[in-house]
Amino acid sequence: MAASLPSIKDYDVVFVGYPIWAGVAPRVVLSYLDSQKLEGKTLIPFATSGMTPIDKSQEELERTYPEAVWKQGMRLNDVADSTLMRWRSDLELN
Repeated sequence: MAASLPSIKDYDVVFVGYPIWAGVAPRVVLSYLDSQKLEGKTLIPFATSGMTPIDKSQEELERTYPEAVWKQGMRLNDVADSTLMRWRSDLELN
Protein backbone atom coordinates (compact mmCIF):
# COMPACT_ATOMS: atom_id res chain seq x y z
CA MET A 1 0.00 0.00 0.00
CA ALA A 2 1.45 3.31 -1.03
CA ALA A 3 -0.34 5.39 1.60
CA SER A 4 -1.77 4.68 5.00
CA LEU A 5 -5.50 4.14 5.03
CA PRO A 6 -7.98 5.39 7.61
CA SER A 7 -8.43 3.48 10.83
CA ILE A 8 -11.65 1.66 11.67
CA LYS A 9 -11.25 2.39 15.40
CA ASP A 10 -14.36 4.59 15.55
CA TYR A 11 -16.65 2.01 13.91
CA ASP A 12 -18.40 -1.02 15.37
CA VAL A 13 -19.52 -2.45 12.01
CA VAL A 14 -17.31 -2.48 8.93
CA PHE A 15 -18.13 -3.77 5.45
CA VAL A 16 -15.02 -5.27 3.84
CA GLY A 17 -15.19 -5.24 0.03
CA TYR A 18 -12.82 -6.89 -2.42
CA PRO A 19 -12.58 -8.79 -5.69
CA ILE A 20 -12.05 -12.51 -5.21
CA TRP A 21 -8.68 -13.53 -6.67
CA ALA A 22 -7.90 -17.25 -7.03
CA GLY A 23 -10.65 -18.01 -4.53
CA VAL A 24 -9.50 -15.67 -1.77
CA ALA A 25 -9.36 -12.00 -0.82
CA PRO A 26 -6.38 -10.09 -2.25
CA ARG A 27 -3.36 -9.95 0.06
CA VAL A 28 -3.67 -6.17 0.29
CA VAL A 29 -7.00 -6.62 2.10
CA LEU A 30 -5.32 -8.86 4.65
CA SER A 31 -2.46 -6.35 5.01
CA TYR A 32 -4.99 -3.65 5.81
CA LEU A 33 -6.84 -5.81 8.33
CA ASP A 34 -3.49 -6.72 9.92
CA SER A 35 -3.00 -3.02 10.66
CA GLN A 36 -6.34 -2.67 12.49
CA LYS A 37 -7.56 -3.58 15.96
CA LEU A 38 -10.43 -5.95 15.19
CA GLU A 39 -11.48 -7.07 18.68
CA GLY A 40 -15.18 -6.39 19.14
CA LYS A 41 -15.66 -5.24 15.53
CA THR A 42 -18.36 -6.75 13.35
CA LEU A 43 -17.00 -7.36 9.87
CA ILE A 44 -19.15 -8.09 6.83
CA PRO A 45 -17.41 -9.18 3.65
CA PHE A 46 -18.74 -8.49 0.18
CA ALA A 47 -17.02 -9.35 -3.04
CA THR A 48 -17.11 -9.49 -6.79
CA SER A 49 -16.03 -12.46 -8.85
CA GLY A 50 -16.71 -13.84 -12.27
CA MET A 51 -17.72 -17.25 -10.93
CA THR A 52 -16.23 -17.96 -7.49
CA PRO A 53 -18.58 -17.84 -4.49
CA ILE A 54 -17.54 -15.85 -1.42
CA ASP A 55 -17.48 -18.87 0.93
CA LYS A 56 -13.79 -19.82 0.64
CA SER A 57 -12.55 -16.25 0.97
CA GLN A 58 -14.80 -15.61 3.96
CA GLU A 59 -13.58 -18.80 5.65
CA GLU A 60 -9.99 -17.60 5.20
CA LEU A 61 -10.82 -14.20 6.69
CA GLU A 62 -12.57 -15.78 9.67
CA ARG A 63 -9.62 -18.12 10.32
CA THR A 64 -7.09 -15.31 9.98
CA TYR A 65 -9.01 -12.81 12.15
CA PRO A 66 -10.96 -14.82 14.75
CA GLU A 67 -11.07 -11.84 17.11
CA ALA A 68 -13.66 -10.14 14.88
CA VAL A 69 -17.34 -11.01 14.77
CA TRP A 70 -18.09 -12.10 11.20
CA LYS A 71 -21.47 -11.85 9.52
CA GLN A 72 -22.35 -13.80 6.38
CA GLY A 73 -20.90 -12.08 3.33
CA MET A 74 -22.25 -11.89 -0.19
CA ARG A 75 -20.92 -11.96 -3.72
CA LEU A 76 -22.51 -8.98 -5.44
CA ASN A 77 -22.33 -9.84 -9.13
CA ASP A 78 -25.70 -9.28 -10.81
CA VAL A 79 -27.59 -9.17 -7.51
CA ALA A 80 -31.11 -7.74 -7.58
CA ASP A 81 -31.88 -4.82 -5.29
CA SER A 82 -34.42 -6.96 -3.43
CA THR A 83 -31.74 -9.59 -2.73
CA LEU A 84 -29.37 -6.93 -1.40
CA MET A 85 -32.06 -5.50 0.86
CA ARG A 86 -32.94 -8.98 2.19
CA TRP A 87 -29.23 -9.68 2.88
CA ARG A 88 -28.88 -6.35 4.68
CA SER A 89 -31.99 -7.08 6.73
CA ASP A 90 -30.78 -10.60 7.61
CA LEU A 91 -27.51 -9.19 9.00
CA GLU A 92 -29.39 -7.93 12.09
CA LEU A 93 -27.18 -4.89 12.61
CA ASN A 94 -29.71 -2.75 14.48
